[in-house]
Amino acid sequence: MSLSVVIPVRDGGEQVGAAVAGFVAAVQESGGEVVVVDDGSTDSTASRAERAGARVIRRPATEGPYVARNVGWRAAAHPIVAFVDVRCRPREGWATALAAPFADPAVAVIGGQVRVASGPSRAERTAHHLQPLQLADAATAPFLPYAPTCHLAVRRSALEAVGGFAEVRGGGDVDLCWAVQHGEVGVFRAAPDAVLDWEPRTSVAELREQYRRYGFNHGRLTAAWADAGCPRPETAAPWRTALHALRHPGTRRPSLPVALTAAACRAAYTAGLRQGLAEGDPHLGPRPGAPT
Repeated sequence: MSLSVVIPVRDGGEQVGAAVAGFVAAVQESGGEVVVVDDGSTDSTASRAERAGARVIRRPATEGPYVARNVGWRAAAHPIVAFVDVRCRPREGWATALAAPFADPAVAVIGGQVRVASGPSRAERTAHHLQPLQLADAATAPFLPYAPTCHLAVRRSALEAVGGFAEVRGGGDVDLCWAVQHGEVGVFRAAPDAVLDWEPRTSVAELREQYRRYGFNHGRLTAAWADAGCPRPETAAPWRTALHALRHPGTRRPSLPVALTAAACRAAYTAGLRQGLAEGDPHLGPRPGAPT
């Protein structure tokens, strides 16, 4: 089964060549394609993506990753669209494993496994320890399963049925997965044998901000989907979250610098969660006409 792989990128010239080359190699045998949506980059993203074998759609101005993803899937040539990002690198057999569950016509959304790589910086080592993109966490969520758009495959017909992604700054991936399932468009399946490696950020400040956004988006989604039955998460004070993380570092005990950074990330997540719960987002939530 052929895949259209969509990669939204803004100023990713240093990474896009390797990402595109990996996905082109992964899908070329089955006749798939790689579509890069250049979201108003000011660097060499577009030219490097083209040299690596992608079909590039240039956007004149930056409008956000979910606008870019909607542009990408609407231009895709195949009925199955895989959404990844520029930090992803596919492992052997990725495309076959990701496409296989779509043999069941009831399946509309598939999430694959993401392994966060390590590296020399403290931020990279912390992200590798935390593994924030694990499939098991998303596929067993307390409301409905989901997958992040760094590794999410969707039938084009399902995207059309729910109007694509909500064009927000974050959380549109979870919102889409929930809209498809809540609207009874199709079901979610996990594809644990489809594995991508993900290159983390190298700055501690960027990693903490990433976790704050995770929490913020979780809070906004919870508020937006509350009437559909999404449970409200418990929220402790951020300092309590950090203290708990230090006391319970998990089975893979990290070094002290990594443990302290992980605790700071957990605290940032909680702070973002509390803010997101308070604010909500009217652009997220059940689509019109979906069951209540």
